[in-house]
Parts: sequence; C-alpha cells; structure tokens
Amino acid sequence: MARSRRPLAVAASALALLAAGGLLGLHFFLVNHFTTAVRKYVAPELSRKLGADVSIGGASVNLLSGSLIVTGIAIANPPGFPEPAAFSLDRLKLDVGLRGLLTRIVAVSEARVDNAAATIVRNRDGDLNLVVMKKSMEKKPEGPVPPEPPPPAKKPEPRPPTSPDAAPAS
Repeated sequence: MARSRRPLAVAASALALLAAGGLLGLHFFLVNHFTTAVRKYVAPELSRKLGADVSIGGASVNLLSGSLIVTGIAIANPPGFPEPAAFSLDRLKLDVGLRGLLTRIVAVSEARVDNAAATIVRNRDGDLNLVVMKKSMEKKPEGPVPPEPPPPAKKPEPRPPTSPDAAPAS
C-alpha cells in the first residue's frame, strides 16, 4: 500500500510547488511591473479615448483583499483649453474582489477617492472640456476597420487507408 501512495504524494507535492511558484511569479510581476504595465497600456488607451493626455503615478494590486490602488492620476485638458489640467486625484482605491482582478468581469464593491480636483472650463468656441472629452469617447476609431477573421478552415476528410498490396492508380 505504501508504494502505491508514493507516486501520488510526489505528484501532489510537485503540483503544490508549481502553484506556489506561479503565485510567487505573479506576486513578483505585480510588485515590480504592474505600474509599468498600467503606464504603458492603460494610460495611452485612456489618452486616446479622452483625446487628452493621461498620466498615472503608480499602481498596485492586492490579491488577498481584491483591491486595486492607482495614485497620481492626472488628465490634461484637450487641446484648445486654457487650463492645463481637467482632472487630478492623488489616490483611487477600488475594491473589486479577487474574481474581478483575475477576470474581465469587474464589480466594484467600494471606491475611495482621495484629493480629487476637477476643472470645468470653456474654450474660445464655448465648448466645455468635459463635453469635448465625452464626444471623443463616443467617436468611432479612426483608420481602417480591421478585417473580420476568415472563417475556420474545413478539416480535411480522412483518406481511406491504403494497403501495401494495392496497385498504384493509373
């Protein structure tokens, strides 16, 4: 009996070590590269959507509590407005739960904003900065629309087996 349990114990230990290594790797990424990833991917996408520069000071995530913290958020006014900043905040904390951090389904259970400031201003044409940003978000992307992916290729039908005795077809 003891011999039959040993391979199972070794497999379970190996699986536990792999899971622990994966968690350590994820923790290392979150500690060392999460802010860089947010600055590289999230801030430019927000800038494109809003039509104004967006900068992010830092970002962190806590898997145990399921919270996301973003610091030093600044959104500039779109071009043509006299004030440099439309919005800024020192710290934003979102409690989204572990599922929200690991999937694309995010339900914010609590949001905390520290030291936020918004500037609503008109340009020379009389447009409000927030209205211009809203219109920018509603715009369809410029440029060519990416083509739809081709339909899946048909699987080839299996060929009937040939026997080594069969004469070649002429």
